Amino acid sequence: MRKNEQITSENDLLQLPDIDGLVRDIKQQETIKNTEEESKNTDFWSMFMQCSEQYEYHKKIADRRAVLVDVEIIDTLKNCDINKMPVCTIVNAVMRAFIAQHQDILRQHTPKRNSLI
Repeated sequence: MRKNEQITSENDLLQLPDIDGLVRDIKQQETIKNTEEESKNTDFWSMFMQCSEQYEYHKKIADRRAVLVDVEIIDTLKNCDINKMPVCTIVNAVMRAFIAQHQDILRQHTPKRNSLI
């Protein structure tokens, strides 16, 4: 036997943590996390689809403003075929769904205006 080698006794092996239990616990945590995330994603997707239904196919809508959207976002959305929606409809539906889902939080960030009216 070499100097650096250590002999593993049966008692040492009994001191090792329960590997199967650890793996089971980790898998259970991931499953719970994934289920919660999937539920949130499904809720948001449903809200997005509901918001998109208010837009008519390729109908020009008045009272719109231009905004700057990152190129990679536009490119990503152009590659998606979601009910043949144009990118502007997808962006508007995503924004409406976000606002609807987070309206309570957004209200907290709306400045209070002092007004006599």
